Order: sequence, then C-alpha cells, then structure tokens
Amino acid sequence: MEVDASTCYLPEYTWFVDGFYHGMTIKSDYNTDLITTLMYTDDRIDVHTYKEFPQFHADTNRCQAVFAHFDNSTEGYVSSGDNSLIIENCSKKYDLRIVSVYCNGLEIKFDKPFMKKIPVGGRIEIPFSGNIPQESGVKTEITVNYVQIGAVTPIGSRTFDFTVMNGENVGFDSDNPIIKNGSDNDALLTTILSFIPQLGWQKFVTIIYNSLKALLLNIK
Repeated sequence: MEVDASTCYLPEYTWFVDGFYHGMTIKSDYNTDLITTLMYTDDRIDVHTYKEFPQFHADTNRCQAVFAHFDNSTEGYVSSGDNSLIIENCSKKYDLRIVSVYCNGLEIKFDKPFMKKIPVGGRIEIPFSGNIPQESGVKTEITVNYVQIGAVTPIGSRTFDFTVMNGENVGFDSDNPIIKNGSDNDALLTTILSFIPQLGWQKFVTIIYNSLKALLLNIK
C-alpha cells in the first residue's frame, strides 16, 4: 500500500487499511474492534491513542490468508531493533504451510521457512540475518508465498510494504512523497510474464518464480 496521508482531511484521525473492502468489516478483528471503539467511546481518539490500532494496517481479513509484521516495530515498519518476521494464519478454516519469504529492498536473509506449518489462528517467527540501513522513510517489500491446505485455491502469495525507520529521515519531496528503495521489478520475471496472457497463470508463475528465487537467495 502506497499512501501519502499528508494531503488527507484530518490525517491524525484517519486510518488506512490495505485490503479492506465493503461489507468485510466483521471478517476482520482489527476493523471490527477499531470501528466499535470509535463508535462507543466518549473520548477523543486519534491514530496515536492505541498501539493496537496502527494508522497503517494490512487487513487481517480471513480472505487474505496471511499477515506479517516484524517483532519489535509497529506494523508496517522495520528497524535495527527487529530480529524476526512474525507470520500469522488469518484463516478460520485452513492450515498454512510457508513456501518461502522474500525481501525486495533490504539485504537480509530469512531462516529457511520451507513448508513450515501454521495452524488455524497460529503464528510463527522467522529470524533473519543482515543489516537494516541507517535511514528512515524508505519503502521495502516482503513477499510471503504459501500453500493453504484444503482450500479451493491452495497456492497463494501476499506482498507487504514496510517503511524503514532506522536513522535520519530521507528528505521529503512533495512531488514524489513515496521514497523507493532503489530496487526495480525483476526484469527476468517481467519478460517471462509478457509471454503469458492469462492473469491466473501469471500469478501462478510469479509465485513459483519468487519461491525458487527466495530459496536460492536464502542459501547460506
């Protein structure tokens, strides 16, 4: 999710949920609890009031299957104080097995998670090695590839955006508010997908490609 919240109306009182669709409020504990709290409280609440309601949230709706955040940072952020990535199973019905975890934009390697099982409602921690750069405000991406055991569409992938908060802020440019990490899309994958017209097959090939790439890059 790429959002410039500085231009929105009352930014200190606005929450952003990536993957939150109409009619899905009751399918996500975060959304249900936040809306209920805002409706029934007599106090003035802003995005800093409750740490369990971060301003930027990747939806934990069961349809999203997986959710990921770092162990010692606010959701959506990463710093040198983090030691592992926590992956949760959002499903209320299906167990998960993690195929691979791949980071684009940081030079870190995750311990091999190949086929680690996460039961319904469970979570696992995957330690990583490498250094977080001494800078803040830069975006990076982490992709989790997984198999949802027994589901109609068992193979899936979800990419999470994280902002590095680990030093001096990168200068803000109002014309280009989203600061990239300098990593471009994989040229080889882009070329491969150009020969595949069907979106479904593109997603399948992307998952397989990213899984193999992650496994190779994480070899120590």
